[in-house]
Amino acid sequence: MAPSPDRDIRLLFPLPLATIASQSSMASIPPLFVGMSKDFDVTIGQVGQVRSISALTAVLATLAVGGWIHKRGARPVMLIGGLLGALGALLSALSPDLATFGVGQAVTGIGICFLLSSGFAGAGEFFAPEARDWAIGWVVALQSLAWIIGVPIVGFLAEAFSWQYGFAVPMFFCLVAAGSAMLFAPKLDPHIRAQDERTGLLAALTDRGGRRWTIGEMLAFAVWTAEITYIAAFYSEEFGLSEAMVGLLLPLGSLAFMVGSSTAARAGQKWPRRLLLIGSTLAMGIIAAALFNFYPFLLFTLVLAVAMGIAAGLRAAGSSTLALDQLPDKPGAMMAARTGAVQIGYLIGASVGGLIVDASGYGGLGAFMVIGMAASALVMSGVPARDESEPTA
Repeated sequence: MAPSPDRDIRLLFPLPLATIASQSSMASIPPLFVGMSKDFDVTIGQVGQVRSISALTAVLATLAVGGWIHKRGARPVMLIGGLLGALGALLSALSPDLATFGVGQAVTGIGICFLLSSGFAGAGEFFAPEARDWAIGWVVALQSLAWIIGVPIVGFLAEAFSWQYGFAVPMFFCLVAAGSAMLFAPKLDPHIRAQDERTGLLAALTDRGGRRWTIGEMLAFAVWTAEITYIAAFYSEEFGLSEAMVGLLLPLGSLAFMVGSSTAARAGQKWPRRLLLIGSTLAMGIIAAALFNFYPFLLFTLVLAVAMGIAAGLRAAGSSTLALDQLPDKPGAMMAARTGAVQIGYLIGASVGGLIVDASGYGGLGAFMVIGMAASALVMSGVPARDESEPTA
């Protein structure tokens, strides 16, 4: 199959399902932190740190996944990732203690890596450059359904039964993603790809633009993860909300994320892509500082969460498109780098965020986000963009 220049919905279909499954594997856990900490007799921060094991195994999997996608295409990687994600969710649900939960998260992490990398790489593999921005926008936007649909169901199941039942949601999404890859994802024609020994993560890290982008993305996700990992516990502890109510509130930010990411392509036609990325990154840090340090009443906090979601959507879509600009003939390499950056970010954000919450409360988390987002914006300012006639490197 050659990349299509058309906005073909049939080619797009399996891609957001893969990213929805990967996001569900991550998003479904924070609403369960409170119940898990009680059953395992540990702190919320400790649960978050063990959850970060999935990020570690996902990072290790990126060492191979880029080359596999380049040689075999997104389809088989997507299929295997869905099956591994479902298995990891099952093992996590059956965990009797925190250590066993870590084993389930280790398997989940590999599934997340495969699903996330193949879902985004497919936008570059299935679509020609003229349709790629459109495809990326929808892949980024629709992954929010894991929060909008999945998280409320997770909260309901946890409140009605127990936290173990919440893992049925990521298991379902992962199985659907595997099925969609088998039925709808096209097979790669290996002859249309550049034949280069640097096909995986190495290709991205040896390219100057790819390397700078990877570092900038890692910094952004390191601090954003701290917010999305502990926001559910923040709502529960600071406002006294139940798990079911938290599950209903979290999708507000995700709806805003969908709005931001789905409009990113149009916004990129009015403003330089890199400028839009830097602005939205800085906005996320500033909003986070206010959200975690000044919360006089719930409605005010929810308004800030919506603003954060819009900025995050703009940043995520713009950043993913900028990544494909670096090595347009090797989407698997850059999306392996994206997955590695995202998962290292999750590893840092969940671990460091847990330490900050335990040591200095949620206010320290807001300060952590401001510093990290400013650092990410600084690094991203040197990444070349296709929509600039004279990019700087």
